[in-house]
Amino acid sequence: MTDFIALDLETANGDRSSICAIGIARYARGVEVGTSDLLTNPGCEFDSFNVSIHGITPGMVADKPSLAATLSDVVPSLSEHVVVTHSAFDRVAICKACDQIGIALPPIRWLDSCKLARRCWHDIGSYGLANVCSALQYSESLRATGLHNHLEDARAAGFIVLRAMEDTGLDTTGLLDLLQRARSSHISGRPKHSVKRTGDGDGALVGEVICFTGALTITRQQAADMAAEAGGDVGEGVTKDTTLLVLGDQDLVRLAGKTKSGKHLKAEKLISQGQPLRITGESDFMRLAAITE
Repeated sequence: MTDFIALDLETANGDRSSICAIGIARYARGVEVGTSDLLTNPGCEFDSFNVSIHGITPGMVADKPSLAATLSDVVPSLSEHVVVTHSAFDRVAICKACDQIGIALPPIRWLDSCKLARRCWHDIGSYGLANVCSALQYSESLRATGLHNHLEDARAAGFIVLRAMEDTGLDTTGLLDLLQRARSSHISGRPKHSVKRTGDGDGALVGEVICFTGALTITRQQAADMAAEAGGDVGEGVTKDTTLLVLGDQDLVRLAGKTKSGKHLKAEKLISQGQPLRITGESDFMRLAAITE
């Protein structure tokens, strides 16, 4: 099978369910056959930092369909195709939003183009979307304006899958099998007190370098163990290598008088300088760590 859909999302704030834009690229018989560029009203507050990243303002979605209406239109078609996202973050966003809205999510065959790139090309280094496309000499301009573009990023993820098909001779079913065969689950001994970990699983966090901040509902050591079992490395501070900062859920919403932690501020600075780093909440991290296929 060579038919699939590639998705990319933007969110209004740090909650992955606050979807304000969806880019969709559709492929049949190995070629792009259609795209959709959807703005949607998530009905929640926009964080100025998120706006600075993707350029979508509350005013731009004020008269757009609600997120519930948008997902009600989009979700039914997903079960008919392999659905590609670059990393599991957008998969978590769709699942979480559907849970909150009350939309039944059909069984979906998810294909992670980030994990796929790691399996197919071992010498790229960083497997962020822009870096993979640069290494593969993708001709389309990614983020030409300096902003995230959900549709162009969806098309870029689609390109990665097409290129993987070309290089491996596999269709989407074969690529899914390739990722499934590569899974491992061995657990090694870990220090009890330090949160530093080296990923020893092959889950949704493979390739991520993770740091935790804020008030979590579990201990940092427990969170670090979960991250490592899902394939992620864990560091104690935010550095130039960090790709994911996990906050306590309550820290995503800054109440009156509440300030961001030093790690949070440093992460935002690195993102503004172009580092491929994401900021997410604990519950979204838990969903990512729980993905097993």
